[in-house]
Amino acid sequence: MPVIAAAVSLAAVAAGIGGYLYSQSNGGVVPAMANQSVVEARQALRAERLMVDVVLEESDKPGGSVIRSAPEAGEKVGKNDTITLYVSGMVTLPALKDEPLDKARTMLKKVRLPATEQTYSDDLIVIKYEPSEQGEEVVLRTIPAAGKQVLIGSDVVLTVSEDKVAVPDVSGEQERNALDSIVAARLKYEIVRDWKPKYVTGTVFKTEPAAASKLSRNGLVRIYVASEGG
Repeated sequence: MPVIAAAVSLAAVAAGIGGYLYSQSNGGVVPAMANQSVVEARQALRAERLMVDVVLEESDKPGGSVIRSAPEAGEKVGKNDTITLYVSGMVTLPALKDEPLDKARTMLKKVRLPATEQTYSDDLIVIKYEPSEQGEEVVLRTIPAAGKQVLIGSDVVLTVSEDKVAVPDVSGEQERNALDSIVAARLKYEIVRDWKPKYVTGTVFKTEPAAASKLSRNGLVRIYVASEGG
C-alpha cells in the first residue's frame, strides 16, 4: 500500500507539472491592463512570452497609460502571439512664448512620452513668420497653446517674429554689387533698365522703396539701372 500511495502521489505531481507546462506552452488569457502604465503592461506581457505593439491615441487619460488592448482582456492567446496596447499619447505643450526659436525647438524635443521613443522632430514643428518689434526669431504664440494636452507626434505651429529689413543704399553702385547687397539683406529684387542722364551705364540710380525703408524678409526691391539711350 505505501508503494501504491507513493506512485499515486508522484503521478499527481507529474500531472500538476504537466498541466503547468501545457498552460505555459499554449498561452492563456489576456489580462486586464486598462489604466496601467504602458511600462508595467509591456513588462508583464513580455514575461509571459507575448509580443507587444504600442499604438498611441488621443485620450483624456494620462499620457503613457493603457486605454485598451487587442485582443481584449479575457481573450485567449498563445505563446509568442502579439498583443497591441492602445496607449494615451497625450503630453503637455510647454510655454514657448517669448523664447528664441532655437531654444523653443530644443524645449519641444525634450517633450517625451513615458516608455516610448516618440518625441518632437523638426518635421513636426511648423514655423510661420510674422513682422514684429520683438526682434529676430522670437516665438510670439503657438498652436496649440501652452499647457494644452496634445497627441505627441502631431504638428505644433510656432508663429515667430520677423525683424524687418532695411533696404540698403545702393545708389551709384554697379549693378552686380547692388544685387549682392540686396540679396545679403535677405530681400528679393526686380531690375528696371532706363536711361538716366549723368549716370554711367550699368549703375543704379534709385530703388523702390528708397534706401533705409523697412521691408519684411524676402520683400521686393525694384532696382533702377542706367542704360544707354537718351
